[in-house]
Amino acid sequence: MNYKSNQIILKNKLKNISSEAAYILKSTVFENEYDVLLNSFQSYYEKVNIAYSFKTNYIPNFLKIVKDKEGYAEVVSIMELELALKVGFLPCNIFFNGPFKHQKETSDYLRLGVLVNVDSYDEFKWIEEFAHKSKTICRVGIRLNFNISDSPSRFGIDIADEKIQEIIIRSDSSKFLRLESLHYHYASRELTAWKICMEKFISFLSKIDTKIYNDLKYISVGGGMFSRMNSYLAEQLSFDIPSFNEYAESSITYLSSYIEKQSEFNPNKPEILIEPGTALASRSIDFVAQVVSIKKINNVTYINTTGSKYNMNPSPNRINSAIEILNFNLNSAFEVKNAKLCGYTCIESDVIHNNFNGKISIGDMIIFKEVGSYSVVMKPPFILPDVPIIEFNDAMNKFEIVRNKQTFDNIFSSFEYFNE
Repeated sequence: MNYKSNQIILKNKLKNISSEAAYILKSTVFENEYDVLLNSFQSYYEKVNIAYSFKTNYIPNFLKIVKDKEGYAEVVSIMELELALKVGFLPCNIFFNGPFKHQKETSDYLRLGVLVNVDSYDEFKWIEEFAHKSKTICRVGIRLNFNISDSPSRFGIDIADEKIQEIIIRSDSSKFLRLESLHYHYASRELTAWKICMEKFISFLSKIDTKIYNDLKYISVGGGMFSRMNSYLAEQLSFDIPSFNEYAESSITYLSSYIEKQSEFNPNKPEILIEPGTALASRSIDFVAQVVSIKKINNVTYINTTGSKYNMNPSPNRINSAIEILNFNLNSAFEVKNAKLCGYTCIESDVIHNNFNGKISIGDMIIFKEVGSYSVVMKPPFILPDVPIIEFNDAMNKFEIVRNKQTFDNIFSSFEYFNE
């Protein structure tokens, strides 16, 4: 959207809802990124689908887009699983990953048809026991760990572990277990990691029993992709950002070739899943904060704002977000150089943006762009409740509430208080 032409509308909206900052949702951007990513992968293999990573950003508006496009839900907790159902995902379209799953609740959802990718042999054992005792058909998958020295991971089961074969054999011989999925995910977003993982995965596939392979419905290659970030962000990094097409070419080309060879014996080709989070969510949210004070200490200009790095990305390795300044008082604006845009918290390291140059004054608004990845979902109730989420309605020419700002009661009503 054009913030300059709508800055008065934005300022009035914040005033009307008594908020000094807000996340700005951009659903159309999310939908466009979804389509571009999926088309990139489907150009190499038709049966590719997206299982969206809820943990990256679980705003229901995004989840509804995924559901309406017949994508899947990739969840890692009971909370996220319940959210998927509330948004309208069918149980059979939910993939439950992660290293910890509450046994009672997970058992209930196995009854409904949710697919659980087991992360350990211990997890498999209690699912197997539940399936046999309850005589429930349970859909399961296995998360694989390739033991990559350059990209170690604590998740999944080592493919060199004999327990893998035991899980496969026991699932195949069980009346109640259906091994439908093989899954892996590595957080590294480098193309070399994608290639190495695919090589190891195809090697693993080639060694399993043909019947087991033929029964597979899904092969999930995880996420671990950069977004199509703007040039300002990309230029701060010391490496090239792969395109969606390059990720697909580095993985799906090899896997689709293997599947085609196997189709001579089994025409039922498995569906390949990708599990993007950052790739879709990052560009789909901006954050607006206001300037509250400007001061200089030891020749360094500090601009204090109503936002915080905890609203966006608290990583100590964070880079500067692309920003846009909405000036309201140019006549009283300061021309600053190498200034620090700072957060409202009492943490010294709460610096949102370094080396800002330009004109700025108290009351101006700052748009921090492309902050949709692990922002809303990881904002702690630290010092202040979280801010609202708003979205611009082009047809109505106004901002609408997506989520109200948090209140004191939202945070503290669950505590037990002392009675005098």
